[in-house]
Amino acid sequence: MEIQRTVRKFKGIGINGDQVMDDPMPSGSVEDARRLLAVSHPKLTNAAIEGPEMQPDGTQLYTLRPAVGTKG
Repeated sequence: MEIQRTVRKFKGIGINGDQVMDDPMPSGSVEDARRLLAVSHPKLTNAAIEGPEMQPDGTQLYTLRPAVGTKG
């Protein structure tokens, strides 16, 4: 029996043309990964997490949708 590791990727809506990013913390939760990605992409600080969407290669793709808000 062979154990395969699940690969997660994150698509940041509105980040460099909906950039797909590697999981920065494969051993952590999806929320932990979002927090780490928010360090370099502040728009993701309060982003909603959607998914996962299974890709043909077995990768789980999560969509990070930034919260829409108003200033002032």
